[in-house]
Amino acid sequence: MCDKTNEDLKIDHNPELLSDPKERIKYAIQIAHKDYPKRRKKPDISELYQPIGQKVSLPSLRKLASFQKFESSAKEALKKLNYLF
Repeated sequence: MCDKTNEDLKIDHNPELLSDPKERIKYAIQIAHKDYPKRRKKPDISELYQPIGQKVSLPSLRKLASFQKFESSAKEALKKLNYLF
């Protein structure tokens, strides 16, 4: 667990305005773990996908234009496959 704020971690911006949000997350991991002993393994970004995914709500995701586009594309693909009507 990290005692730093989103501002401390430099993740207090709209993610859709970032050119590379994954790099920002990697940087936040570095900031969060800089005070820990060197022998302590810091997590890799891929280890955070599931915990983040379990905590973020669909209404929050639906506020993001990129998610709206993804959701629309997914629905269209499912319609073409006759899984949705």
